[in-house]
Amino acid sequence: MNKAAVTVMMIYAPSSSGRTAELLGGATGFVGFSALQDLGYVPAASQGVLTDDSAVSTEFRVTLRKMTKKDATTKIKALQEFETLCGSEDLESVKSALPFWPRIYAKLSIDAERRVREAAQVANKALVIQVGKQLAPHLRAVMPTWVLAMVDPHTPAALTASKAFHEAFSVEKRAEVLLFTCKAVVDHVSDNLFNQTPQTLSDPKVTAEEDMKSKYIRVLSCSLNGLSLLLSTTVKATAKKPEVIAEVKPVLQNPKFWKLAKHEHSLVSI
Repeated sequence: MNKAAVTVMMIYAPSSSGRTAELLGGATGFVGFSALQDLGYVPAASQGVLTDDSAVSTEFRVTLRKMTKKDATTKIKALQEFETLCGSEDLESVKSALPFWPRIYAKLSIDAERRVREAAQVANKALVIQVGKQLAPHLRAVMPTWVLAMVDPHTPAALTASKAFHEAFSVEKRAEVLLFTCKAVVDHVSDNLFNQTPQTLSDPKVTAEEDMKSKYIRVLSCSLNGLSLLLSTTVKATAKKPEVIAEVKPVLQNPKFWKLAKHEHSLVSI
């Protein structure tokens, strides 16, 4: 049986759904989490695909556009340039790229080429360390990808993503961050498990069938292990356990979830 299912069975208890504001309580967290919640803030990047990048500094705009190319080498070089810019440009220039980063980061983090995925985590680490508290409004957009990256089967990518998370948030704040972004992470996992296919995750026109299947299996595996990571981290905040389970409950009630335990691929079934 997959690790996520095992984790769920170990901590599952009946619960009623709770508002995110109640989930967060009086936590101050990384930066005004409760204040953002009360304002009903929705990260710009989650409202749809951003296409007008005219507000992005010239250097970052060029680099971000290179990341959308098909060639792996081009994407890796662009990510390395992005990392360098995060350390050399002024804070306002770095911040200008923030609304566009979650969407690009999400795509690069599941790239078929493991070197691209690793470079994406290095770039993300450079960005979040540089912007600090300015990342807060974008957390719900970026954390689903970040959580799954921490369980990437390519060890260097996973270790870099984990190191970035540990450097960005103190031990005391990590559970709070995941509580704050819990719904976004669960929604992302649910979409991967129940809606996505090899054809939707890749472009069938330019991707070999075997490569599409390989990416799909990896995304399923990361989604299950990411859910396990979310649960094992957030339930340590025992007072919030019912609210966390309430968010996860719809995933558990989907018959497709339990069928994954018998998946033909060991990355998914075990």
